[in-house]
Amino acid sequence: MPWLLQGRASQILIKVGLLTVSRSLASRYLVVALTQGAAL
Repeated sequence: MPWLLQGRASQILIKVGLLTVSRSLASRYLVVALTQGAAL
């Protein structure tokens, strides 16, 4: 049943991808907020 393992691996990859994307977006938002706060 290699297809079952492939499904689990793809689910894990999708979760990791979503986590990394949300982290990068959060860090970018923090940087923008900090720079705007410094500009103010």
